[in-house]
Amino acid sequence: MENYVFFISLLLVGIYIPIFFAIVWYFQLFTNRITPAMLSFPKYKFYMIGGLGAIANFLLLFGAALTPGPIQLLISQLSLPLTMLISIIIALPSLSFIFGRSPSPSFKWNNYLGAAVILSGVFTAIIPQIIHSDSLSKSSTTGLIVYTLSTLPLVSSTLLKEVTIKRHNIDSHYVSAWTCLAQFVITALLYPLTTLPQFGGRPLSDTPSYFVNGFKCLCGTSTLISDRCGGAYWTVGTYIFMNIIFNLVLLA
Repeated sequence: MENYVFFISLLLVGIYIPIFFAIVWYFQLFTNRITPAMLSFPKYKFYMIGGLGAIANFLLLFGAALTPGPIQLLISQLSLPLTMLISIIIALPSLSFIFGRSPSPSFKWNNYLGAAVILSGVFTAIIPQIIHSDSLSKSSTTGLIVYTLSTLPLVSSTLLKEVTIKRHNIDSHYVSAWTCLAQFVITALLYPLTTLPQFGGRPLSDTPSYFVNGFKCLCGTSTLISDRCGGAYWTVGTYIFMNIIFNLVLLA
């Protein structure tokens, strides 16, 4: 379903909204797990987390379509040094007004050495491919840059979500419900970016047909000549099911 990347992006986020909110409502009705303090937590902070997640997924999905698998695996290693960097930034006193004061992370010299080795390895592999146009097409170079940039908001969103759960003692299902809703809304607001050539160059007038054709493709029916929708419902459905089980077990 490479012609319907944005459709899949919305689907993968939106499927969690009713699931997580159903769990939250159950906790509210039959348990004391959701406290008044949790309910009063500022919702704009969830939209900050969800917004970063939306940007990350948007860049990730469009970049992945143009980035070779082995390079994707290599770029994913950037998450470790970025986690260290963002942990230090979040702990800055000047940013304590956003999510509260955080203790400064205590990294040892071997942590910094490991991060430096990862960075050097990743950039040694990637930079030559960007510079030498013979190894990558223009579109693949753009995809490589976009995919690499996606790691920054992705790591930031994950860290801020963890900070919210632990520092403010908020139930993980409650945080996940609101961040999923925020991510879905902000992802939808990013749709006009798909009119840019780097993200498909699709006219806004094609929006209704795009989502209709995306749903048909999900059901296994190809509309465009370039569509490859055979068995998409099985592939996407299996991925969504396994992903839901994984996340629910992780949050249990």
